[in-house]
Amino acid sequence: MSGDPSTGSGLAPSTGSGPAPVGLVIASHGDLSRALLNTAEMIVGAQDGVQAVCLHPQDSLEHCHRSLQEAIGQVDRGGGVLVLIDLFGGTPGNAAALGLRERWYPVVAGVNLPMLLEVLMNRDGSLSAAELSALALQAGQAGLIDVSARLQAQMGIAGNPEPAAGMA
Repeated sequence: MSGDPSTGSGLAPSTGSGPAPVGLVIASHGDLSRALLNTAEMIVGAQDGVQAVCLHPQDSLEHCHRSLQEAIGQVDRGGGVLVLIDLFGGTPGNAAALGLRERWYPVVAGVNLPMLLEVLMNRDGSLSAAELSALALQAGQAGLIDVSARLQAQMGIAGNPEPAAGMA
């Protein structure tokens, strides 16, 4: 399903009386967006109102744009939509930017698993799409950790250990 919205169960019309949840679209080169969503669902459970859009080598910018707009339409229940992309300046990001001419929605580049998990756990309608976008940026940045430096500090090891043989 090259470039087609996939994964996530789509949406039925909302019948609840609470605020509408923010819809979510993840767009990437290759199958990264689908893999991130599948991994996140393994941790937080199946998600409704989320679509993955995957760009493959044969897909054009126009095809990606159409797929992205279709996915946005499928996940929007009235609470807005957040679009997470893999790379600023890449085709999925350019397709998202083209869509901003038609309607406004926040777009965040650099999607990673910590970002996606935070967004999925906070898109119940208590935050707007713009607020969820800011949360995504914070979580994505906070998820970048130099594990070896942190462990080194916690264990009180001075200096950097020598690299393993053949790794220099």
